[in-house]
Amino acid sequence: MYSAEVQEHLDLLHDNLRCKPMSPAFTERFGVLKNVIDSRNYSPFPRTMSAPCYVSDLGVRKFLDPSVFYKSHIQIAELKRISESSLSNFVRESNIYHLKRVIDAVVLFFGDYDAVYKVICERKSDIVDANDYTLLIYCGTVAAACRDRGCLEYFDAAERVASNCTDSYAAAHRAAAFEIKRMEDPRSGLSRLASARDKYLNQDNSCRLLDEGLMYNLMALAYMKMGDFRVGESIEHSADRFICIENYGSKFDVDTLSRAGRYRSQVAINRAQLQVQENKPKEARATLFDNVKFARDYSYEYLPEALAEYSYVAYLDGQYLQALEVAEEAFWRLQQIGSLRAVRSIREILVACFYRLGLHDKAKRLAEILEVDPLGVKGICGF
Repeated sequence: MYSAEVQEHLDLLHDNLRCKPMSPAFTERFGVLKNVIDSRNYSPFPRTMSAPCYVSDLGVRKFLDPSVFYKSHIQIAELKRISESSLSNFVRESNIYHLKRVIDAVVLFFGDYDAVYKVICERKSDIVDANDYTLLIYCGTVAAACRDRGCLEYFDAAERVASNCTDSYAAAHRAAAFEIKRMEDPRSGLSRLASARDKYLNQDNSCRLLDEGLMYNLMALAYMKMGDFRVGESIEHSADRFICIENYGSKFDVDTLSRAGRYRSQVAINRAQLQVQENKPKEARATLFDNVKFARDYSYEYLPEALAEYSYVAYLDGQYLQALEVAEEAFWRLQQIGSLRAVRSIREILVACFYRLGLHDKAKRLAEILEVDPLGVKGICGF
């Protein structure tokens, strides 16, 4: 069995990392994969922000972080990477009911979208016929990340088999995101969103406001790509939906409130980015300052991202000491959860702040470790 080969590789990696510097997020990601390999254990492994589900991303992005995360630990352990063919075989041998957990774990730990994509192409008919909503979403997201228009078949199937309107909308939303973001076809994406709105967002249910907020946020991106003035209006419509959920919190379940907090924060970031494009850095800083306060009080798991965005805009506004202070807090929070792209971005902000403040030696030392320490284990000073 190929799961034994993956198991052996994991055990060797774990042993070779003992007493060596590694990401604080490694243990949780390792646990998720080990849990999946044990075919007798079908209970989900407890997860935090340190082990995100990349294959359910609403923006159907292809994340580089998990691949860099794995490669960095392989280098520290002085081992060879497991082959793509071995991972494909591991995914291939999974039964259809277990497949979604294997796909999730392989992308999380190894970041190998291609190994997974190869297998889902081979098993496409079985996957669609299984009528498993989560499996269809995962496969559609992987195919979309690999720029395969075949992802639309998975999303359309997920839309059909969904058990409620909000899940149907979520499938259609991902299909529209693929057209807007991956295919650079905003008009087709807007058309799909309009159809989904008419089908699923005209019913009074607890998630309607949440889905409308997501829809307007994606519409704003489409309008931005088209150079359409309605981008700002769409962002405001999106923000209004999430604020409405917060104001009437007692009417919504915990999951809806948590998701609303996350998406409200993302909309605030999008609004600030638009303000930066309009050369309004002070307004953007005020927007993100409020967002940091909101995240700290109501959406704590997304505080690292809120801090990172604020530090960047503070830097653009010439507030170098403030940007430095916030960036230092953001760095450690992001490093703890293994958010490597954000760790690099924060370090770049720190380098720029050090330089602007005349701390050239610090700036030089930190710049030198950007390429050699993607995990952030050397910290801010680079020792």
